[in-house]
Amino acid sequence: MLSLENVAGKRDGFVNVRVLDSPGPPVNLIPREITKTSITMQWEIPIIDGGSKIINYVIEKREATRKAYTVISTTWQKCSFKYDNLDEGSEYYFRVSAENELGVGEPAETPETIRASQAPTAPENLYVTDVSVDTASLAWTKPKHDGGSRITGYVIEAQKKDTETWTHVRTVKALDYTATDLIENMEYVFRIMAVNSSGRSNPRESRPAIIREQTAAPVFDLRGVYQSLVIAKAGDNVKVEIPVLGRPRPSVSWKRGEDTLKQTQRINTDTTATSTTLHINEIKRTDGGTFSMTGKNILGTTTETITLLKGNEYIFRVMAVNIYGTGEPLESNPMVSTNPYVPADAPTTPEVTTITKNTMVVCWERPDHDGGSSIFNYVVERRDKTGLRWVKCNKRTVTDLRYKVSGLTPGHEYEFRIIAENNAGLGTPSPSSEFYKAVDTIFQPGPPGNQRVLDTTKSSITVAWNKPVYDGGSDIIGYIVETCLPEEDEWTIRTPKKGLVGTSFTITNLVENQDYKINICAVNCEGVGEPAQVPETTRVNADATDTHLYLVVKEASREDVGKYTIKLVNTAGEATVDIGVVVLDKPGPPTGPITLDEVTSDSVVLSWNPPTYVGGCAINNYVVEKRETTSTNWQIVSATLIPDSRFKLGGLDEGIEYEYRVYAENIVGVGKASKFSDIRVARDPCDSPGKPEAVIVTRGAV
Repeated sequence: MLSLENVAGKRDGFVNVRVLDSPGPPVNLIPREITKTSITMQWEIPIIDGGSKIINYVIEKREATRKAYTVISTTWQKCSFKYDNLDEGSEYYFRVSAENELGVGEPAETPETIRASQAPTAPENLYVTDVSVDTASLAWTKPKHDGGSRITGYVIEAQKKDTETWTHVRTVKALDYTATDLIENMEYVFRIMAVNSSGRSNPRESRPAIIREQTAAPVFDLRGVYQSLVIAKAGDNVKVEIPVLGRPRPSVSWKRGEDTLKQTQRINTDTTATSTTLHINEIKRTDGGTFSMTGKNILGTTTETITLLKGNEYIFRVMAVNIYGTGEPLESNPMVSTNPYVPADAPTTPEVTTITKNTMVVCWERPDHDGGSSIFNYVVERRDKTGLRWVKCNKRTVTDLRYKVSGLTPGHEYEFRIIAENNAGLGTPSPSSEFYKAVDTIFQPGPPGNQRVLDTTKSSITVAWNKPVYDGGSDIIGYIVETCLPEEDEWTIRTPKKGLVGTSFTITNLVENQDYKINICAVNCEGVGEPAQVPETTRVNADATDTHLYLVVKEASREDVGKYTIKLVNTAGEATVDIGVVVLDKPGPPTGPITLDEVTSDSVVLSWNPPTYVGGCAINNYVVEKRETTSTNWQIVSATLIPDSRFKLGGLDEGIEYEYRVYAENIVGVGKASKFSDIRVARDPCDSPGKPEAVIVTRGAV
């Protein structure tokens, strides 16, 4: 209010003040329609428009598993928006910001995640499994498709005979329900609808049922299992569903052979009000045999048995032949043989562990599958590198997983292969991965293999190793273990000088916290062979007392994160326990380039990606810095917490070049900085035009 006064009088006037600002957030942001691939969002205009007309809405989305928002539209002008590119079943957040001529205001965000879904399909089946004088027991199976959203319940309705009215019975979450307070001797039809966040499915109706007392002994309907045989090949998923009849509803139990069937993730049973089902995932050759089911109610007990056979899948074809040749083949459909035995798989790749002038010791491991019967022999064959023919080496039956091949020619190279034999015959051969040369003279042995540290204490280190692949043409008579300080070249022998018998040794009288280099050498009649070094392991140590175990990790880093297993063994058995180790650390730098959007004369919107390494705990803040390109000093510009990877920075000076960087922060501290952003000048997107280049007189007059 303005007042003016002089000797002639007084007069009052009013001045209206309007503050121009970016608008407030939109109001009542809600999803109006959701399908499996689209969503329609709806909102109302902001309560505060900033003193200027709303010209656009900025619409953004982000997946619930990510922290960064993605811009969908920056030019939308209506108060509803349909987005069509959602992934079915994924969860999203949405936010909408209003924009006037002064800029983009604060966003309105959906408070909860929104799942891309549609109404589910109808439940697959609806059965009336039992009735009494005033009740009906119903059971159904889940829909084939849940619409992309979790099924939250099932709506049950009932209709009496000769009426058109459906009456609501109950909404339940289970797959069965007993309707009560029904009229005796009245005929009913029931229907059920599945419900998710997008609505109800189409109904599934039952057959008519008369409400009266009924009883019947248990019966298994095996008409769908031909001759009570189930035939499958290895790797198949088997599902055998058998209808169960009886009133009251029978209880069902399963046996495998003579033993109660144990429920596992791979082999399990499922019994509903109308059927019982045997599930076997990724069937193995050892799964064959008999499975029996027993049904029981107050009127009696019945048992039925099915047999599972394993076989191979074959395709047969027939071709006609005349004097001009063979015609086109006619193929059969794939068929699975019912032979319970098949050849075993290939053993593991054989390796040679000992080499002399005319002998080699070949070792291997058992096949993954034995073909349904025990392996009673392994055939060992060799092939000279200069020839093509495979020669059988063993004249007797071999049941061990190693065989000493003799009769080799010194200096020749040999390849070996192993074939497992069972009641179905010989299986697939497993060849060695290289040729092995028989020695023609005796040399010093090669280095031991697989050298490793088994245990460390304050004053000792226990090491172990394997025999050398190459023994120099003579038997190994011992091993020598020696140590040396890292900065020295003088080695100290820790074992007897003639060598140690065995492939493990505990080095004692060591200095605590001291690093050591360790060599292991094999010895034969020709002398000491090449050394094999044991890696230094003093940074990570394990120690034990009579009552405690200790794991000591010095200067822990992200490489030490993971699972550590403790194993205890005594004469009564063994036990293991896993310990998860998390190393808390400062986070790594934010990833990806820093994106600069909506640049004006005094503001810019920065966005970036979270760090790849978060330091073992959640990111709770980002620190943003800027600097002028003419300066070397960085200035922190984020005065408040920035939980997301997007930040609008104001207070820039028009016409100045800036660059930016971002740090991630967790409870441990602030990590390393991201890469610098591009250099941008603070200026409005548009300004006044420059002056014309020239003035040309094209016509004149006197």
